Amino acid sequence: MKNSLQVIASFISLQRRETESPAARDELDVIAGRIEALRVVYAKLYLADRHGETDLCAYLRDLCASLLRFQLADGKAIKLDVQCEAMSIDLDQAVALGLFTTEFVVNSVKHAFPDGRGALTVRLDSGEGGRARLLLADSGRGHIFPRTIGSGLGLMEQLAVQAGARLNWQRDGGTRAELLFVPARS
Repeated sequence: MKNSLQVIASFISLQRRETESPAARDELDVIAGRIEALRVVYAKLYLADRHGETDLCAYLRDLCASLLRFQLADGKAIKLDVQCEAMSIDLDQAVALGLFTTEFVVNSVKHAFPDGRGALTVRLDSGEGGRARLLLADSGRGHIFPRTIGSGLGLMEQLAVQAGARLNWQRDGGTRAELLFVPARS
């Protein structure tokens, strides 16, 4: 599965380089990001030889680095700062949180940094009462996602529900998404 996803991502990357339409490139970026989220989680599962759980910290770190490598092919300079606690969680919850993170990163790279420069922050830590907190932030202009069917924001809200997370947004001095959730275990 991991290798098949890598092949698909490579084909999309090739098509992206040949596409001149900015709108088509944006659509390919979104698709490639979603596939990359799945590829990274399958790679983590394969390497850990655990069925049903993965280390969310390692997954998010690898996912964000991989997404930026793909997204920054156009000469953008975005700094990535990931600080997180090791946290083993159920695969279904990890995939939902990974796809949420993918949408945030891709949208931030596309909309938050008009000059192509900025910073993305990822924080994962344990909180009170067995809850965990995932914080995603960009230093951009405080973009607002369009609220339409099939939009990134609508998908993000659904993914937060799927992960069993409470989602809070803040859009001043950049965009911040905070997800509070109880880590599920197999």
